[in-house]
Amino acid sequence: MLIQLRSEPLTVSDDFKTLGLTLRHRPLKYIENDFENLGAIVSDHTTGLMWQKSGSDRRLNYKKAVTYVRQLNQEDFAGFNDWRLPTIEELTSLLEPIESQNGHHISLFFDEKQWWCWSADKHTSVSAWNVDFDGGLALWSYLNGFFYVRVCRS
Repeated sequence: MLIQLRSEPLTVSDDFKTLGLTLRHRPLKYIENDFENLGAIVSDHTTGLMWQKSGSDRRLNYKKAVTYVRQLNQEDFAGFNDWRLPTIEELTSLLEPIESQNGHHISLFFDEKQWWCWSADKHTSVSAWNVDFDGGLALWSYLNGFFYVRVCRS
């Protein structure tokens, strides 16, 4: 059965339930993913999402993260041009409740370098939500902060 996740970005300050989070910034429910390794991308048959396996090589501020996504689409990364920043709901669908062997809360299907990633969801006009795969939770940061990008597509 396919689990539908919100794909439209929102601006949410502290309504954690809207983001699918507990008050402790963890997912209300963990998803049992069904990943398939497709080279540069990972397909999740549980959510119907395709993910960039590695993500950006370096940390970027939010404006450069948006530019990074646009460049991937111009290059037809992995044969597609509809990549986007994931919503918090989508990004937290990758969180594992227990650390994997690499010490992060994300499947070993993914590159461990991108342990803190931007989402499309804003917190305010000057901040956005992101996921910390090292700590296994979602937080927000100012747009001039530096985090990695891992894109997805529906």
